[in-house]
Amino acid sequence: MIQADGLERESLFWHYPWDAHMSSAIRKGDWKLIRNYGGWMGGNSEENVQLFRLYNADGSANDLGEAKEVSKQFPEVRASMLAELDRLVAESGAPLPFRNPHGQGVSGADAASVPAVMELGSEEDRVWVSVESGSGKSAIVEAQLLYTLNPKLFDSTRGGREEWFAAPATIGKGRVEATMPPGATHAAFCMRDANGFLINSEPMPSFREIKYRADSPLLKDGYAYKPGLFALIQLGQQARAAATQAGQQTSVLSAALAVAKNQYAATTIEEKPMCDAIRAMRAAIRKQKGAPEAKHPLINRFPTDPLF
Repeated sequence: MIQADGLERESLFWHYPWDAHMSSAIRKGDWKLIRNYGGWMGGNSEENVQLFRLYNADGSANDLGEAKEVSKQFPEVRASMLAELDRLVAESGAPLPFRNPHGQGVSGADAASVPAVMELGSEEDRVWVSVESGSGKSAIVEAQLLYTLNPKLFDSTRGGREEWFAAPATIGKGRVEATMPPGATHAAFCMRDANGFLINSEPMPSFREIKYRADSPLLKDGYAYKPGLFALIQLGQQARAAATQAGQQTSVLSAALAVAKNQYAATTIEEKPMCDAIRAMRAAIRKQKGAPEAKHPLINRFPTDPLF
């Protein structure tokens, strides 16, 4: 295969780390190597590597059905192809599956190194989670905030299917923080430690247990409503200032802001009034055509859904 730069491509690789496939693979010459990430494989990642010789040196078929694993017979081929596969996956920036600290093949020492979640907290639109650090605990090396904009009360005309998005997070010593996006209703931190283990800010069931539905009722905390409402109020105030400067009428937005501020100040969260306040704020900001905030992507995420 000739590449765009005129050089011949000697190998192809695939990366599909999801559910039943859960693997990366590379094909080069007569050989194919597969790295399996699925927890059901057992053992460590090195034991989950399979090498197959598809063709003989003369080009005749040898094992097209990939029935005979030959890593032990050809350790140098295995090592070379595995190094190339890992390099290609790293260069592509493709994410790798997280390890499950409760999964098969996890040793006691590995499991003991996983930092436990200590506390969740929020102030205005800032949310955080504190985790164990030091004393043999692995450091958090990667984190993001996963959030939703449309729990069931927003999505009744679409069958209750929530959509979840990722926002950046900042990693400190024993603490991970993020800014809640405007109008986000629920969120959770998804973190990876130095050993590749997944740590969530709250305990969560597996996809199989919940039949592949990752909905907000699974979260006991979820930084529910208030941080995202605070961020939306800030966005609304910016929109009102911009619209006023442009000579636009802002009475509808001002009314929506008053209701939203009352909801934010409430000591208890009631879902329907919260959702109504967020919905009214989104609509009021969108109407301020002279304000840049009217085009904010998170208040225009579902423009065809009147309930959003």
